[in-house]
Amino acid sequence: MAQFCYVRSDTQLADMGFNIRRHQVPPPVTFPVKRKQIILPLPLVRAAVAPPHRALENHAYDEILTFLAGMSLAIERSPSTFTDIGEEPLRDWFLVALNGSFQGDATGETFNREGKTDIAVRADGNVIFIAECKFWGGEKMLLATIDQLLGYLTWRDSKAGILLFSRNADFTAVLRQIKEVVGRHPNFVHHRPYSSETGFRFVLRNKTDAGREHVVTLLAFHIPQTGN
Repeated sequence: MAQFCYVRSDTQLADMGFNIRRHQVPPPVTFPVKRKQIILPLPLVRAAVAPPHRALENHAYDEILTFLAGMSLAIERSPSTFTDIGEEPLRDWFLVALNGSFQGDATGETFNREGKTDIAVRADGNVIFIAECKFWGGEKMLLATIDQLLGYLTWRDSKAGILLFSRNADFTAVLRQIKEVVGRHPNFVHHRPYSSETGFRFVLRNKTDAGREHVVTLLAFHIPQTGN
């Protein structure tokens, strides 16, 4: 029968010829569980003047879009979860994730569905950011989506987004078409640099006032079919 020797101290092990030392275990690192807050600046005005329209700051706009772009990895790595999902359930999935990560300065549920708009952020009764969720269906579909988005934007709205989902196996071909199609829209002004392999930023003229422009960022997501 095997004999076991239980060694209870480092000294005993050192006496037996083992050069050992205990690991220094660092204290645990704690991470605060807190949603990022979207602060909407309100300029100082005289009481006699009506409150100005509140706008989403550029850094907050970019932070939301960066978060949305990062969610594409979750979609691509879990194809079976999203293979047969429709536009509404997919929109709701984004809403849950967004509200779990961001908090507005007035309400907990910052991101909501506003009428026919898929995703909206409200402040003081005004919609300050909207995004449309669509599945890729070719040039005609994308141009119609831009028309729809412009129809939702008021003169004061400055920032918006389009979340475009594609089930095409040749996703690279879809990305090539997006920039060309957007450039053919009658309200298109110009493209803006955007550091994303599957994202595009461009400027569109207001539907009724050619002197007013809106910044729109389109994020494309690949939802692979099973076996693609």
